[in-house]
Amino acid sequence: MSALVSAEHIVFLGRGAELVGEPVGEVEADRLEWIPMSEIPGMIARGDVWNSGVLVGLLYARERVNASRG
Repeated sequence: MSALVSAEHIVFLGRGAELVGEPVGEVEADRLEWIPMSEIPGMIARGDVWNSGVLVGLLYARERVNASRG
């Protein structure tokens, strides 16, 4: 089985402006930080976010945010 198929991808969606602390964890990642949803499209366009598992999670999170707005 491919490592990508069995890899776990986690996207945390915060609701509100209050920062609760820096993201931490024992993961293999180039970056581990909170990013405003407004920055995601530019990151994808630049190729900063390219992994299909992360892209699916971010697209789902965007849909959840948009659905909650009405």
